[in-house]
Amino acid sequence: LLIRDGRGTFADDYARRSIEWRAPGVSPIQYLAQVGVLRARPLLAHCIRVDDADIETIKQAGASVAHCPQSNAKLGHGHAPYHKFLKLKHGFGSDSVASNNVCDLLAEARAALLLGRAAAPDALAALTAQQALFDATSGGADALGYGAQTGALAVGRQADLIAVRLDGAHQLPVHDPVSALIFASSGRDVVLTVVAGREIFRDGRVLTVDEAGLRARMREIGAQLTAA
Repeated sequence: LLIRDGRGTFADDYARRSIEWRAPGVSPIQYLAQVGVLRARPLLAHCIRVDDADIETIKQAGASVAHCPQSNAKLGHGHAPYHKFLKLKHGFGSDSVASNNVCDLLAEARAALLLGRAAAPDALAALTAQQALFDATSGGADALGYGAQTGALAVGRQADLIAVRLDGAHQLPVHDPVSALIFASSGRDVVLTVVAGREIFRDGRVLTVDEAGLRARMREIGAQLTAA
């Protein structure tokens, strides 16, 4: 609303603070194209209210999209057209703990598929568990510009991987491992995380930090924020 029509929460806040603002009268994507931002091929977060012209502009610019379905839903900002992002370089994001309780990429993948299928049932054939797994791995790496370094187990790329157990009662029966991973699993099912060949998580324990100390510090900060 702010960029296209000069209305909304930000416009009201500007008015209260006597900040002059003249809406350019185009979509945010077209405005970024006009002022040259898209020439840097940025990673565009959310992209909730994009139309077909915006999708084509993003594609022509070589920019990427970070799809954050759970954050979009929690804040009530709307539903991004995941099925249209398949034409672009894209991956999943959590938008951080500022707007998401659990930064779990498997949960984002599941939310993306479920919300995407509900909003665009005609795209059901394209919105598959295999597509979501790609977007959570290679697709995300490509969107960030790291496709040559990570995103898949391949010669010349660093050893970034996770191992996920699929024998939990909530996952059974497993007819297809990829479907079980995307539709029935979460970060709690991860038993091993390796980054650049180094184990950083195994069997429920983070190996690189003092978890007890970190939890104590988080409780302390939480108490301070509550008191404030």
